[in-house]
Amino acid sequence: MKKKSIGIWWGMLRSTSLKRRMIGTLVAIAVQSVTVAGLVIWLGSTYLQSLNATMQDCYQINRLLSAYTAEMDAFDTYVLYQDGVSEAAWLQSSAETDACFLSAGVSCRQSREMYVLFTASETSLKSFRAGCEDTLALALSGKDYAATYAKLLRVGEYIRSYLQTLLHTAISDGQAVYQRDMALIEQIPILFTFSVIALIFGMAIWTRWTLRHVIAPIHELTRATGEMTENHYDLPDIKAYEDNEITQLTQMFNKMRHSTQKLVESLREKGEMEARLREEAVRRMKTESAMDSLRLSLLQSQINPHFLFNTLNIISRMAQMEDAPSTEELIKRLSNLFRYNLQSVENVVPLSAELKIVNDYIAIQKIRFGDRIRFEIDAQADVQEMKVPIFTLQPLMENAVIHGVAPLEEGGEVRASMDKKGDMLVITVSDTGQGITPERLTELMDSAFDPGRHVSGLGVGNVRARIAAYREGSAFEIRSLPGSGTTIVIKIPLTREEMIHV
Repeated sequence: MKKKSIGIWWGMLRSTSLKRRMIGTLVAIAVQSVTVAGLVIWLGSTYLQSLNATMQDCYQINRLLSAYTAEMDAFDTYVLYQDGVSEAAWLQSSAETDACFLSAGVSCRQSREMYVLFTASETSLKSFRAGCEDTLALALSGKDYAATYAKLLRVGEYIRSYLQTLLHTAISDGQAVYQRDMALIEQIPILFTFSVIALIFGMAIWTRWTLRHVIAPIHELTRATGEMTENHYDLPDIKAYEDNEITQLTQMFNKMRHSTQKLVESLREKGEMEARLREEAVRRMKTESAMDSLRLSLLQSQINPHFLFNTLNIISRMAQMEDAPSTEELIKRLSNLFRYNLQSVENVVPLSAELKIVNDYIAIQKIRFGDRIRFEIDAQADVQEMKVPIFTLQPLMENAVIHGVAPLEEGGEVRASMDKKGDMLVITVSDTGQGITPERLTELMDSAFDPGRHVSGLGVGNVRARIAAYREGSAFEIRSLPGSGTTIVIKIPLTREEMIHV
């Protein structure tokens, strides 16, 4: 009968899932740990509560004794000097003694002996206070109060002796309770030792079972998985003997191995499709870049630059013949602008070329506005040969003049600086003009073109779009508030060759 019961129990254990086994083991360990910890905490808490109560009782009684002694001393001082200060000190010490009697009253009800001593002290205190009043009455009236004062002192000493005896009794009771509790506390190491031994024994049994029925099958699955990574799919199926999650995992692994070859072929086809999609994306980007170049060419061809360029040359020669140097200079500068405009086939130019055309533009604006508009260009020599998209600087300078400082009656200042900071070429164009409203600033940043607003036909949005497409990591930022001017900052990452030559 006994063997049959063991067999039924073992069969139920083998058919139990790993999850239930692990949960059961963890619950058993947790129950044991919580039980031991709870018992230890209870014993410790009981000991601390008892010790705290004893310490609190002793503290309250000792505080009462100190307060009463202070009251006696204050009364002696008052009888001796009979002034307001000593009277106030005596009254305050009396109030402190009363408060201490109230606080110590609860502690002194724990034993009959302490209660009797406390009651005797409290009763004697009333007699002591009455004697104090009699002594003070005699002293303040100028009569002899020596006999009354001597009797009062004897009563005071009785009360002091009662309180001292009460303190000693509280300490003795506390020692008895401490010895009783320590007997229980000393059992904690024994209890902890037996708990640890039982826990180690249970963990050893659980570890042995885990190694045989969990780790070993998983190791076999790992070995078979390693062979699969080498494209070996013709291996025999892994067998499992117990009805648990390991068996289910093994069966799923066998099915997965049979379908892996199909999955590999599907992934290969997917990779080829992604490669074709990437090629299509590259072609689309190239098409968009070509469209951007076409839009720029269309903007530049809105006027006939060849005709204007030839006409300007004729006007320049006529101004030279008519001895009009200012007119001749203005026409030459404008001619340079149109000549630069004809270089639309170039995607990028040296920064020095941009600076040259900016200087021509500044010369024209100085003739037009005189001293109303002041210009300042700061370009470090080591960055002037770096490549930038064509028409990067001049449209920004023109925007600062036309929409920034020109509308102001007092004019203003336009500044441009080009410098290398770290691995970036930083171009800054700022003005002291009327600024940009938030709505207009959003419009500029969202639009790629702004035709008809500038002489060149290229807007800030166009420059921003071409800077973004020029090099990965490029940045275009506009900072402006109405009435506070505008600052445009362009950051272009330097190539390895540019970093070497700078």
